[in-house]
Amino acid sequence: MIKAVTVAISVSMMLNTVALSAECGMTLGWDHRGENHAPLANIYKADKGIPSIFYRADMDINTDGGPRSYHPLDPQGKTKALNNIVNAISGIYDRYGGKWIGCKPKRGECFDKYIEVFEEARDAKFDPAAKTRWVMTDGMIPWKRDEKLKRAVPCVVQSGPYKGYFVSQTAYRLRNGDECDPDIYLDSVKINSNVLPEYTHWESQGTVTDGFDLVVVISPDNRIVFGINGDRGPATSIGEVSVALAAEMKNAKMKGDETYDQVKGLTLDEVSYLIFPKIDVKRLKGAAFTQSDIDTIGADAFKQWGGLQRLDGCRKSLKLKSDQ
Repeated sequence: MIKAVTVAISVSMMLNTVALSAECGMTLGWDHRGENHAPLANIYKADKGIPSIFYRADMDINTDGGPRSYHPLDPQGKTKALNNIVNAISGIYDRYGGKWIGCKPKRGECFDKYIEVFEEARDAKFDPAAKTRWVMTDGMIPWKRDEKLKRAVPCVVQSGPYKGYFVSQTAYRLRNGDECDPDIYLDSVKINSNVLPEYTHWESQGTVTDGFDLVVVISPDNRIVFGINGDRGPATSIGEVSVALAAEMKNAKMKGDETYDQVKGLTLDEVSYLIFPKIDVKRLKGAAFTQSDIDTIGADAFKQWGGLQRLDGCRKSLKLKSDQ
């Protein structure tokens, strides 16, 4: 009798799983891996219906694009900056054009080394002739030739309330223009956005997701926030969102004087990400789109996709990540 009951329960569970999977309508597309090939997230795609991509991951904070991200006089993000400068450094070298002297992970003594090299290069006014150790900030802080100095230096905001801060880049831009113009980048504090890992080519029904595609982020207790793909991050990570999106998710009011530690406190261990690769908000509304535009488009798309009922089926039936 016990065996028969156990078999009946197992069959019932299997049928329920099949039903939930069908309700979700997603199939496994990619197994996203981190450093040392550690499993991070399974990426699922819709093969019919509204093109969509689904995964679950943590929710870390990306400040890039925000005018307060990095400040030359606050490399550790203690008094002025929303982030530490180490997160903006792509490499450190024994001299300009010299040997890479970086380390991993960027914590403890390694973190201190990056700070020391930055301060050394900063105090030398980023002058290659000084023969100090050198920093590069590819894709995070742009550099431009200063005609007075006759050399390239990191771009700094020239006027307004954030004068003196480094210009902070995003991979996707609102328009073409001078790389030192902070207004061409997506402001992490104003726009809800998601960070795609570098080099990924996730697609649904032949459409690859990229910049400005609609993203819906849902917390475990079903708080729903609408955003767009706004940046690219390291290939070995997943699950980063803008300050604005994280603040809305946690119902936190941004006053403009937040510290780095306060911003880090907006993280969550797990949320669900739903991307619509055919819904490009910039294409639909132009470069002057607002968060209100994103919210309106997002609410309609999420409802047509199936809303929380379908999402619940996906969360119950699809594996978070592979343990292989």
